[in-house]
Amino acid sequence: MSRPRQKLDECKQGAEVLHRLKKEPPGWKRERLQALKLGLEGEHSLHEIAGAVGHARSTIQEWFDLYREGGIERLLSLHRGNGPQSQLSEEAAAALQAGLKTGKWRKAEVIMKFLSKEHDIHVSRSAVYHYLGKCGARLRVARPLPFKKRSRSGTGVQK
Repeated sequence: MSRPRQKLDECKQGAEVLHRLKKEPPGWKRERLQALKLGLEGEHSLHEIAGAVGHARSTIQEWFDLYREGGIERLLSLHRGNGPQSQLSEEAAAALQAGLKTGKWRKAEVIMKFLSKEHDIHVSRSAVYHYLGKCGARLRVARPLPFKKRSRSGTGVQK
């Protein structure tokens, strides 16, 4: 036998949920409000609510816990992390930008060596490409050959 369900509407915002559900456009907020409405009705289990909304039962349980903690405002707030702090200092970014303007580097490996030698920043090649993108640098790509210079096989290699 399962344990009894906790009271969901401790915040006494049931009417507000219905009102906001009518005004909310489709999206993640509406999905949460829809699940909360079904939970407030008390006629459906978590598994049934999860199936109706299209999310996992554990996700519905987390939404209900958020609602119990802080009401609708807590439920409808997104908390996303910012990721790790960049290793590239402002000084190194300025030096990278200046070197790019003068055309100092042609390969990412050279930039990796520059960053490690001059600024003591040890990063991978993919991180260098990320920093180049942040600085506004563009990758150089081979220009296609004119049609007349292409070989008969169509590979673009001159014979």
